[in-house]
Amino acid sequence: MLSMLSGELRNHLEKHLKYEELEHLNNEIISYKENALKDKSGREIRVKIIIAAIGIAGFASIMGIGLFASGLKAPSELGTFGDFLNGITTPFISAGAFIAAYLAYKNQNKQLELQKEEINKQRIENNFFQLIQIHTEIVKNLTYDDKQNKDNPIIGPRYFKKIHEKLVEKYEEELKNSNDQINIFPIIMNRLDDGERDQLTHYFKNLFQIYKLVNDNRPKLTEEEQKGYIDIINAQLSSIERDLLYFNTQYYGHDGFYQILANYNCFTGKFRPEKIEERFKDKARLKETIKKVQEDQIEGTKGNTQEAGSGENDQ
Repeated sequence: MLSMLSGELRNHLEKHLKYEELEHLNNEIISYKENALKDKSGREIRVKIIIAAIGIAGFASIMGIGLFASGLKAPSELGTFGDFLNGITTPFISAGAFIAAYLAYKNQNKQLELQKEEINKQRIENNFFQLIQIHTEIVKNLTYDDKQNKDNPIIGPRYFKKIHEKLVEKYEEELKNSNDQINIFPIIMNRLDDGERDQLTHYFKNLFQIYKLVNDNRPKLTEEEQKGYIDIINAQLSSIERDLLYFNTQYYGHDGFYQILANYNCFTGKFRPEKIEERFKDKARLKETIKKVQEDQIEGTKGNTQEAGSGENDQ
């Protein structure tokens, strides 16, 4: 995993290597660590078997010596003593070696499962933060070319505010031509310009992959770990991005994306669907009110100008 490297070296690699190269390097590091853990586990098992065998043999020998020595009467009986000692220790050694091997086998399986779980979590973590990095780059490069101000395009996070404003404008337009029984949100989501829709599609597809990565690995992650990942994703999003995420997943975007977000309680609190839609409608109503006030002021100014002109003519 890249996190095994020093911070300075890791940042240098992430800056100068392509995504595919980083993935290959990461896999090499994980493979090296996995092999090292297996080698270490094998050495530990062999040492345990040897220690267990020596301990059992020593214990059996001491017991045999004690029992036989009490009845030993002449040096000629040493051969018989050797046969006795061999007979009493061999079964213990064999049984001890079998038990030690069995316990070592069970322990090895347990360690391998833990190692596999750790490596899987490392892969998830690495892929997650690579997708977060891609997300950051996508947001940084979002560009809205304002026709009224071509020399000063809207770039980066400010892009979402502009898109939200455009959706409010389209909502007002559709509201004039629709009745209250029609849901306008699916209509306006499909009326964005092709260029903006393409950029947003790219943005939401990558965002979908981040949430999906966590959702697909739910069996491998604890609830606390899942919540931690989801909190990190949500922390990358502004309030307007969260609102746009709702509109995209509910009325336009990828099948299943909305359900994944709902599973992780992403649409709760101030981001409940009814609150998001009502907040959007409030902005549309406010904008319409401001527009009417400005029109009334213009009409009033024109009326005053005409009255002043008529007064001068009468004089």
